[in-house]
Amino acid sequence: MADATRFSRRISAGERRQIFFMSGGNCQRCGQTITENTFHIAHLRAASHGGPAVRENLEAWCPRCNLRNGNRDVRDTRVKLRAWQDEALPIVLEALTMQRVATLMAAPGAGKTLFSGAAFIEGQEAGLWNRLLVVVPRVPLVEQWADALVRGCHIALDTAEGARAGGRELQRMDGICTTYQGLLSTVVRERHRDALRDVRTLVILDEVHHLGQPVNDDSGGAAWAKAVRELVGDIETHLDVAGVLNLSGTLFRTSPTERISTVRYTEVVGSKGEPRIQAIADYEIHPDRLVREGLLRPPDLFRVGATVEIVDLQTAQVTVSAIADLSDDTDTRIALRRLNLRDEWREELVKVTLDQLERRHRDSKGAHVKALIVTHRQDMAKAFAEEVDRQMKARNLQPLAECVVSDDGPDAHKRLDDFRQKRRVGVLCTVGMAGEGYDCPDITVVTYATNVRTAQYIRQVIARGQRVTQWERDRVGHPLTTAIILPDVAELVEEFTAILAPMVHDIELPTQPTPVPPEPIGGSSVFPWTDKDLGAVRDAALEVVSAVTTGGTFDVDPALQDLLTPILREMDLAESLWPRFAQAIDLLNKQRPFEQPISFASARPTGAAVADRPAPQTRLMTPREQHMRIREHLTLASRWWAQFPAKQGGQRVDHFIAEIYRQAGITKLDDATPDQLTRAYRAAMARIQRYCEQTQTPLPRWARPADDEQ
Repeated sequence: MADATRFSRRISAGERRQIFFMSGGNCQRCGQTITENTFHIAHLRAASHGGPAVRENLEAWCPRCNLRNGNRDVRDTRVKLRAWQDEALPIVLEALTMQRVATLMAAPGAGKTLFSGAAFIEGQEAGLWNRLLVVVPRVPLVEQWADALVRGCHIALDTAEGARAGGRELQRMDGICTTYQGLLSTVVRERHRDALRDVRTLVILDEVHHLGQPVNDDSGGAAWAKAVRELVGDIETHLDVAGVLNLSGTLFRTSPTERISTVRYTEVVGSKGEPRIQAIADYEIHPDRLVREGLLRPPDLFRVGATVEIVDLQTAQVTVSAIADLSDDTDTRIALRRLNLRDEWREELVKVTLDQLERRHRDSKGAHVKALIVTHRQDMAKAFAEEVDRQMKARNLQPLAECVVSDDGPDAHKRLDDFRQKRRVGVLCTVGMAGEGYDCPDITVVTYATNVRTAQYIRQVIARGQRVTQWERDRVGHPLTTAIILPDVAELVEEFTAILAPMVHDIELPTQPTPVPPEPIGGSSVFPWTDKDLGAVRDAALEVVSAVTTGGTFDVDPALQDLLTPILREMDLAESLWPRFAQAIDLLNKQRPFEQPISFASARPTGAAVADRPAPQTRLMTPREQHMRIREHLTLASRWWAQFPAKQGGQRVDHFIAEIYRQAGITKLDDATPDQLTRAYRAAMARIQRYCEQTQTPLPRWARPADDEQ
C-alpha cells in the first residue's frame, strides 16, 4: 500500500523520553552516543510512505543518520502475517473479487483485525477499493480496531463522533470505524451510503453473527440487521459496495432459525431427511490449530464442587446431592443461579481464583496477569469483589478487585479500559460486560460464576483469557495456560471441554410459519413462580482438574497439585503446568502396560473423589423445616410488596399480610400449621402474580422459574 496512509500526529514529550530510554543512549542506526536533547526520532517506514508515528515504527537516531536517510524506508514495520493468515489471504481475496463478499470464521485472538488490514491493503493495490468502513458491535471496539490497524498495518481510521455520524473521514485517512448502533439513524445511514457511492469501499462487518434474522421473517428482522441490509444490500439480491468481509469467532452458533443477510448458505439434508441450509465460510481457523501453533493459550478447567440441598415447597421434599450429580434440569438451574449468593461458595471460588492467579504471576516472571470473574447479577459481582479484597487482605496483599456493572452508566466502559491498561495484577468482577468485544490479554484466569449455559456465550467469555501476550513470547518463551474455574456441573463441563472443537451452524428450513408459543398465565409476559429453592450449601472444594488439549480432555486429581508444584518450582518449570505433567505421566503409564507404573503414593487415585461421593438422596421435610422455609418465603413476599406495590400507592404491606393470613386461617403465625402456611404463601404469590401481570413488573428474583434468568 504505497502512500495509502498519510496519517500523522504530534509525538508527546513522554513518548519522546520513552523512545530515548529504549535506545540506551545510543543511536539505533550507527551506535553513536546520543543525548536526550539532540537525538532525532526516525520513522522506520517513512511518514511520506504511510508510516505512522507509533512506537513500533519509531527509533532514536543521531541527527546525522536521520538526515542522511531522508524519506527512504529503513524496513517495513507492519506486522508480518501468521501462517494461517498467509494461507487465508488469497482465498478470501478471490471470494471478494468474484462474489464481492467473503466470510472468515476465526476464533477470538486469532488475528482477524490484522488479517482484515492485510486484505484491505492487497485489494487496494489491486484496484478493488480505495476506502475502508469497519462496523463493530460495541463502542470500545472502535478505538481497539483503529489502534490495531494503525500500529500493525499503518491504516488510519477516523473514529471521531463527527466522522461516524457524518459518514466522511478526514482527508488523508483511510476510512471510518463505527458501530452497528450508530447506523440505526436513517440520516446517518444515508450519509454513509453517499460515501459508499462516491468511493469504492471495503465494508468489514465485525462479529457478524449479531446480524441474524428469522428465515421466514418478512418484516425486516432485528434493527442492526435491517440497518446493515439497507446500507450494503443483500447477497441474495444485490450488494451496493465494492466488497463485504464478514468476520466472526462464533458465526456458526447464531439462533437456529436465523439467517445472516451477507453470509452465503448452501442447501443440505439433515440427519432425519429434513431440508436445511448451512452457512459457508470461505476460510475457517479453529481454536485447536491456534493452540497447537502457540497463538492461543491452552485451557485447564478447575471444577469446584459442593453438596447442596434443593428444597421443594410443593412436595415438602429436600434433595441432598453433589452439584455434579444433579440429574433434574430445574435443580441444576436453581443451583447455578443461586450458588453465588452463598458465602461459602463465593469464598471457595475466589480462593481457587487467587491461587491460580498467583501461580501464573510467578510463571510469567512478574507479568501483570489478571483474573476475570463473570456472574449474572450485579449484586453478585459486587459481593465477589468484596470477597476478593477480603481474601487479599488475609494474604497480606494489597486489595485489587475492580467491579464494573451496567449501573456504572457511561463510566463503565472507561473503567473497563482503565482496568485493561493498569500495570498491576488485578481481578475484574462483572456481569457480562467483559464478554465479546473486550480485549484484555493480561487475563489468564477466568471464573465462570454465571448460570448462562449457551455455547456461544461460554466461548466468548473464555476467549477473554486465551490471548497470548508479547510478554509471554519474549520473557516466558511459551504461552501460559488459561485457568478456568467453574462449577462442577455436568452440562457446563461438557460445554467447556468442547471449546477447542469447531462450531457448525445450519438452519432447519421451516415448512410452515414458525408457531407462536402459547401465552403464559393471564395472557401476560409474567410466568408462574417456582416452588423450588436452594437450601444449604456445604463442602465447597476443588474436586477435579481437567486439561483440555487438542487430543482430548484429561482429568487429574487436585491432590497431585501439592506434590507436583514444589518439584516443578525446584526445576524452574511453570507451576501452572502441573495438570499437564500429571497427564503426561498418566499417558506414559498407559503406554507401558507391562512395566512398573509411575505413581504418586500420597495422592488419591484419579476419580477417587467421585467414587467416595454419597449418592443423591431425597427425604421429606420435617414439619419444623417446612414451617421455617415457608416463613422465609412469606418474609420475602412481604418485603417485596413493601418495596414495590406499597411504594407505588398500592395496598399497605400490613394490610397485605393481614389479608393473606385471613385467607389461610392464620390467627397467630407461630401456631400456624404447615398447611396453613402453604395456603398463605400461595395467596401471597397469587397477589404478587396478579400485580406483576397488571403492571408488567417482573416477578421477584427469588420467585422466578429456574430458566427465566439468563
